[in-house]
Amino acid sequence: MKAKLTGEVLDYLAPFLVRAGRYAYEVQARVEHKPPKQGTSDPFSEALTDADLSIQAFIEVALLARFPEISFFGEECAHSLNMKYFPAEADLRVYLDPVDGTRFFRDNLPRFNVIATIADQDRVWGAACFVPRADKFFRAERGKGVTIQSSAQVLSGNGFERLDLSGNAEWIVTWEMPVVKQHLGKDFGVTDVNCDYTPETGCLCLNSILLGECSALIGRSGSIIDCGAIAFIAGEAGAVVSDFRGNDLPPPSQLVGLRYPEFVVCKDQEVWRRVQDALKDEVNSESVAVSPYGQVCKRRQTAGG
Repeated sequence: MKAKLTGEVLDYLAPFLVRAGRYAYEVQARVEHKPPKQGTSDPFSEALTDADLSIQAFIEVALLARFPEISFFGEECAHSLNMKYFPAEADLRVYLDPVDGTRFFRDNLPRFNVIATIADQDRVWGAACFVPRADKFFRAERGKGVTIQSSAQVLSGNGFERLDLSGNAEWIVTWEMPVVKQHLGKDFGVTDVNCDYTPETGCLCLNSILLGECSALIGRSGSIIDCGAIAFIAGEAGAVVSDFRGNDLPPPSQLVGLRYPEFVVCKDQEVWRRVQDALKDEVNSESVAVSPYGQVCKRRQTAGG
């Protein structure tokens, strides 16, 4: 039942997500920025624009018109006029990141996405990610693999390709994980998003594994609305997804603040084994594993890294 409903919701939402992404692409260069969100010291999480608010309202209205029985959470719920119309609890919930990568978007860089995830308390059932500047729409349902479509194909309902992660990407994308560069920097290029991002050029990011630009994503404290969705999509395409100790990621019901405490997404078993070896120091280092946001970057920069 949930698998069938997930497919119906994704079928319905796909054109709305594409149109939302096209809107974001169109207004990006002139979009109005909002004051930073309160309660976070993360410069990627605090960024807010008109596009975030408009897209969330657009998807909220679409969902309420067709699936009013489904629960909903969007990243900008604090600004929503429609949250009160969704049930607080339901068999399925749609999670929305209206502009994943708002800082990239705000700096007029191409690496932003519109992401929707469908889950219950026990598992993620489906997810979709539209990358407007690449014109690629990724769709995954549990046990059904991953399809890629252009926006035109989504809107016409015709044509798709299957996502293949077997390419030889030479980069690893991390978040506050200098231990990965220490152990794997000779074999891979390693980008740390929190440390290496610049407003002029940006850097590789979450969607890089779907676009074939990197072999792994590694970080701590990733949200179900973005990291969880990308991990699910990559996993349905054959990637290996785990925590730092090699265990499965916890179910949604066990997340605190909708966040995974850590995540590893590798395109294949070989890369995953090498990453797990590199993370042994991380697993055994209590002081690093619980570091607050930005602390690892600060230590690295202080050390001249």
